[in-house]
Formats: sequence, C-alpha cells, structure tokens
Amino acid sequence: MQFTTWTMNANPLYFNAVYARRLGHPGMPVNPLLVLNVVFGLSVEDLSEQALAHLGYWNVRFLRPVYAGDTLTSESEVLEVRESSSRPDRGIVHVRTSGMNQDGECVLQYERRILVKKRSHFPKDAAPAKAPGAAV
Repeated sequence: MQFTTWTMNANPLYFNAVYARRLGHPGMPVNPLLVLNVVFGLSVEDLSEQALAHLGYWNVRFLRPVYAGDTLTSESEVLEVRESSSRPDRGIVHVRTSGMNQDGECVLQYERRILVKKRSHFPKDAAPAKAPGAAV
C-alpha cells in the first residue's frame, strides 16, 4: 500500500480492502507497477548487470493480480542478439521476461532491449564477471 501512496496512485483498489473485495478480490492486490519492479529486479543479476543502457520496454502485460504473501519468481528468454548498427563494440539483446507466482501462474510478461559491450571488446584481463556455476 505504501508504494501506491508514494507514487500518488489514486486507484482505491490498491489501498481499500472493502473496495477490492466488492470487485471480487480476496484482498487488496499489489500495485502492478511494484510487481513489475520486483520481477525486473529479479532479472538484473542474470541479464542486465553488465548492461550499458536499457533501450526500452515493450508489450508489458499484467496477466493476474498479485497479493501480499505471494512468492514471485522470474525467468527470461533471449529472443534476439544483434550488433549495434551505430556502435561496433556493442550489441543489443532483446529478451522476454515472465514473472510467475507460487502456483506457476504467469502474472506479468514484458520484453526489453539492453545495450551491452561485446565480449570481444573487453580487455583480456577485465572480462565480465560470471555468476558462480555459469557456463563458460
């Protein structure tokens, strides 16, 4: 509820339990923009920790409500990798990220593109860090 008030969202669905129940919800849903931020945050270490820039978000779809106490997980699929047409030392990675609840139901899905430095342009002694157990 604090996220909703901090962001000045006036929709009573996110701060009025009686109103939410009258609309058929078992309780107040979590503000979907907070859900987006949590799912995005779960993907940062795997996808964009080495990003130089986020180029945009597309096809953001909020598919199911999320409630306090739900557990969220995130998985991402690389849809396309291409060279930057304006910067030969950089590449663009297009990914689709899905957020799931504890029942495996997809609650959110979006696509984004990130600008990354190409591996061949890292100095040999300064290669990007790899997560423990990651494939080489």
